[in-house]
Amino acid sequence: MAVKKNASNKTKTMFKRESYPYRKEYFRRNPGLFGCIWFCSQCGRPLIGKGNVVVDHIVPLNKHGINRTFNTVASCGKCNSRKSDLVDGRIVRGYIAKVVEVIIFTTQKLIILPFACMFWAGKKIFPSLVSTVAGRIVLIGLLAVAIWKLII
Repeated sequence: MAVKKNASNKTKTMFKRESYPYRKEYFRRNPGLFGCIWFCSQCGRPLIGKGNVVVDHIVPLNKHGINRTFNTVASCGKCNSRKSDLVDGRIVRGYIAKVVEVIIFTTQKLIILPFACMFWAGKKIFPSLVSTVAGRIVLIGLLAVAIWKLII
């Protein structure tokens, strides 16, 4: 069976892939753990840096997958090439990884944002304390203890 191509010699899958900047949107919506660590959806290996992340479509585009961020997960190059365009149990693993990554990144935002706000407030309340490195360490320690007490 021949692959259907149009006048510009591109397949339908290529058009779907180019119609939406899925890689850019994936990193915008999933900033990574501490902004630089993602985990492979198939093997669980940590991927450090955007250059090591292959943004993989959970349901392949040529198998009626949608080119949007809810259909994308981080993957290492080895697992992505092994998965290729197969539709099997890896899809379930991909969606489980998607749920876990949403939980991790949302939790990270819920913890870091209040911490940053409290640090900013501490700078306003104790400006002389924050002017030294030792003072900053003390303030961060106090804020960490406060957050720890809120969580437990």
